[in-house]
Amino acid sequence: MLNAIGLQNRGLEDFVEHKIPHFKKLGVPLIVSIAGESTKEFGLLAKAMGRFPSVVKALEVNLSCPNVEGGGVNFMRKQKRIRDAIQAVRDNAGVLVLAKLSPELGDVLQIAEKVLAKGADGLSLINTLRGMSVHIKKRASRIVRDFGGLSGPAIKPVALRYVYQAKKEFGVPIIASGGISNWQDAVEFLIVGADLLAVGTANFVEPMATMDILRGLKDFCRTEKIATLDALRGTYVPAEGGRKRCQQ
Repeated sequence: MLNAIGLQNRGLEDFVEHKIPHFKKLGVPLIVSIAGESTKEFGLLAKAMGRFPSVVKALEVNLSCPNVEGGGVNFMRKQKRIRDAIQAVRDNAGVLVLAKLSPELGDVLQIAEKVLAKGADGLSLINTLRGMSVHIKKRASRIVRDFGGLSGPAIKPVALRYVYQAKKEFGVPIIASGGISNWQDAVEFLIVGADLLAVGTANFVEPMATMDILRGLKDFCRTEKIATLDALRGTYVPAEGGRKRCQQ
């Protein structure tokens, strides 16, 4: 999918007034994804979410949305701003902080090392890649902007690579995202070391995709006699270097 929908939502006040009470009733841990157009905004968002420790258990800091004019990659292009944003969130958040990165920012592993040094507890890999599509008769973009965010199965091999490398390099908690469309995809990401899985684009195709993935994952584990996900997680065998289990 190539999208240019940005990050439209009703804003912080509406989220606090309506969404927080809703999720509180559900009684499940909530990871809130935040994105700002300045270091100050990142700090304010983190501080606001910190008012609800019984509901909000972690913050995913979106440093890399590629189809937003005011923020995202355009604002976060300079690595100093990336580090400052993480520092602002860390200074105002008492929960787990996960930095969401995209190859669009540059060397993912290099940036990951820097945000972890600034206080991020883990990573969310990966955000969409920038792409374009041309209407051959109009000779113009087929979407509202010249470039949009490419997501779904097309970016899965890239996402798998970065999740594997980052887990091996840093050993921190990682949310894996990028093309998880079925239970087989989920198993692949767990094998390379993902701690949590995020399903996005697949929901546009099948609204029950996440539940289908959970059922398929449970059936796979039962068939393979895998007692827990921890017994599956991080069991990738490198093509070189023997059969040593990848570092956790």
